[in-house]
Amino acid sequence: MRKIIHSKKFRFALFIATLSLIFYVVAANAGPKKGDKPSADWSRSLPLGENVNGSVALSVDGNGQRAHMIWPYEDESGKHFRYQQMNGQGEATASATLDFPGHIRTPRLLPAGDETLHLLWASRLQGGANWELWHVLLGTDGRPGGEVRKLSPTGEKVGKFVATADYGGGVVVAWDRAGQSGLVVSHLDQRGTALSEAIVVTPQGERPSLKVDASGQAHLAWLHDRSFYYAALPLAALAEVTATEVVDFDRWDTLNTTGDSLEGPELGYANGWVYIFSSIVSHTDTEAGTGVAEYVAFPESFPSSLKPERLWALPVEEQPYESFDSSFALSQLSRPFTIYEAAEEYGRDVDYMSDLAGDWIQLAGAASAYMVSPAAMMGAGAELAVAMAISQDDGPDSQLQIATLLFEEGRYLGYSIAGRTAGLSDDPVVAVDERGELH
Repeated sequence: MRKIIHSKKFRFALFIATLSLIFYVVAANAGPKKGDKPSADWSRSLPLGENVNGSVALSVDGNGQRAHMIWPYEDESGKHFRYQQMNGQGEATASATLDFPGHIRTPRLLPAGDETLHLLWASRLQGGANWELWHVLLGTDGRPGGEVRKLSPTGEKVGKFVATADYGGGVVVAWDRAGQSGLVVSHLDQRGTALSEAIVVTPQGERPSLKVDASGQAHLAWLHDRSFYYAALPLAALAEVTATEVVDFDRWDTLNTTGDSLEGPELGYANGWVYIFSSIVSHTDTEAGTGVAEYVAFPESFPSSLKPERLWALPVEEQPYESFDSSFALSQLSRPFTIYEAAEEYGRDVDYMSDLAGDWIQLAGAASAYMVSPAAMMGAGAELAVAMAISQDDGPDSQLQIATLLFEEGRYLGYSIAGRTAGLSDDPVVAVDERGELH
């Protein structure tokens, strides 16, 4: 059995870039300074915070006039959550430091309506062995305005958890049970009260990813053994699901070395299509230091086992942008290219490159050698926006920057560079509001 390992996370600074807006974290060793303008559709990025120690949570008001963020940070007194509110011009309008008992991680922030927000996080009490899942409502100032409640059953260990809005002010939460088998799903109403008992929806699996469509149906993906699985889950009647295997890594032999790091699944949903993204970082053999991003897509009514398609992007500083008419606030994209076109563009030998389905073979300069951390947008749209960290040329060096990839009806349409910072950028978060503005 080949071993899959997880990449380590380090301490970061937090930046924001706007046109539409995109939030991402940046390695702190570069120093928090304003970024360069990455492309016509995106502004220069602005630093928001330092010593970020974990993932960033983002929620955007429906009209896009306010964006709310929470991130964990660490100082000499311990670990805290930092809340920041921004207006439509990217100006800070409210901030707060939030402290909760225990060692805290993984904040998730979702709209509850009436200018309140759901905050969910995992906590492990001092001396305790179990991570537990917690919830509280936040007011307009970012401070707790309700009862702090534990969501996970007593004695149950919470591993990875995800949360998504249900379009009615409520929240759907899914988590894997660390040390046990199975995925659990819970549905909370606008006040954070459970609408039903938490349900084990599948007896095996880990690393859930979850989105809810406007009809009230949840779409759930997860990892089990060496495969990704998918199931639809009506929120009106939570029950154990019938799963479909949608990616079998052994069948396609893409996890082909000991010690590969697998990120995913990351589920996206747009206009009746389900997308499942992943990235694989190689640590050994000739592919050491490369990161490959892949996806599958299918109509929601017809899930099936598919061969992952590799995602491509150019590493060049000056991207070959073309005009593009999008439902989002994007006027140009660098279109996806075939590996044959890339070989011709860079004068390389196509014989050394694989077919369009992709392979591990990389020719220097032909494509970005590192594409990781896919994050599908929160919110609804005719297209799907996915933020991702990709390696980009920066003079003689190459480092990670944030790109936004666009998809429609299962097809990869193209990408634009959304951030250009002095240090490496990773762990993006992206959302869309009711006007089609990306944040």
